[in-house]
Amino acid sequence: MTIASNLRWAIFTLIGTLFSATNLFAQTVINPTNEHPNPYRTINGFFKLPDGREWGASSTVDIDPDGESIWIAERCGANSCAGSNADPVMKYDKNGNLLTSFGGGMMIWPHGIHVDREGNVWIADGRAATEAELQQNPAAAGKGHVVYKFSPAGEVLMTLGQPGVAGNGSGGALLHEPNDVVVGPDGAIYVAEGHSGQGADADLTTVARIVKYDSAGRFLES
Repeated sequence: MTIASNLRWAIFTLIGTLFSATNLFAQTVINPTNEHPNPYRTINGFFKLPDGREWGASSTVDIDPDGESIWIAERCGANSCAGSNADPVMKYDKNGNLLTSFGGGMMIWPHGIHVDREGNVWIADGRAATEAELQQNPAAAGKGHVVYKFSPAGEVLMTLGQPGVAGNGSGGALLHEPNDVVVGPDGAIYVAEGHSGQGADADLTTVARIVKYDSAGRFLES
């Protein structure tokens, strides 16, 4: 048998093997299962809210540097803080007792939270008030599209972006729908912006990027 014949035979054998494997895979129905016991259990009402307040949309949570306390950003008993002065940022102990809260009247749609190594709390306020929200609550104007840095006691230490003003994805002076924020080991600040980028109608003009700032909040790149 010549080298050419050997090569053709090897190719035919490989094709036959792949064809058989493909048919076998197509005929095999794989049902995903999890037969292991669930090690977790739901504890209803674990986190205590002030009297008269109910939980709203809570899209973000982080752990304090003490390894026990829990920080939550919540949308004021609804899916928006427009028209509410309730504190959206809350700190709980490991037993679910409220320790402190702040940020009331400052935000519209808290979406991301990050607690850095120094215990400072960063909040991404993901959008401004809608037209309907502004009609009902004119005081909601001038909020959103920003990232706040708070001290553990709730003092505003830094603001990235301009409250109530959406950016267009150029530079770093303005942000557009910031989703999340994190501080790197070197102190650099990273902001993910462009919540609308996940929509089915997103196009090349939709803002969707990662923005990098230095530790003082100066824009570096995106």
